[in-house]
Amino acid sequence: EVKVALPPSPLPPAPARTLGDLLDARPRPYHEALPVLLNVVRRIRQIQAGGEIHEPITPQTVRLRRDGMPELTAHPPVQARDTRAIPAPRNSAPELLRGSFQPAEWRNESATVYSLGLIFYEIVLGSERFAGQLPEVFQKNNDLAWLEWQANPEAHLAVLPVPEFPAEVSRFFERALAK
Repeated sequence: EVKVALPPSPLPPAPARTLGDLLDARPRPYHEALPVLLNVVRRIRQIQAGGEIHEPITPQTVRLRRDGMPELTAHPPVQARDTRAIPAPRNSAPELLRGSFQPAEWRNESATVYSLGLIFYEIVLGSERFAGQLPEVFQKNNDLAWLEWQANPEAHLAVLPVPEFPAEVSRFFERALAK
């Protein structure tokens, strides 16, 4: 029996897939995105049931393993002192932009639902059509424009009618994106 040792690969390991990899100019069918969304929700519930908090929900912080299951970094709750951090203005829930911001607020259910709803709405609608709904924000293309839009209770994203969406999918997006 001959054993051959392979030299280590000179290439870095392939980066983990993230929800950001699902964002595309073209829409992704909701029936493809829905299982991913449900698995992310299950993982968040597991983290919260264990008394931990998760990272803020962004397309980059939700990593997808090869089997499609999501990975989120979880850690015990901590209180930041004299700190205000906005992890991802584009995907931050409005309540995270008002008042004091503490990492424990990341597990706020409405903030998590809003962030997930925004990300998955863009996935199933397609980035081009999504951007067309908010031209004033996308034209500026900066974090301040997103912060202003997200913090404005009068500004909202109307869920576009998509014939392929069952009524319950449209209702989910309407509820999730309500400020």
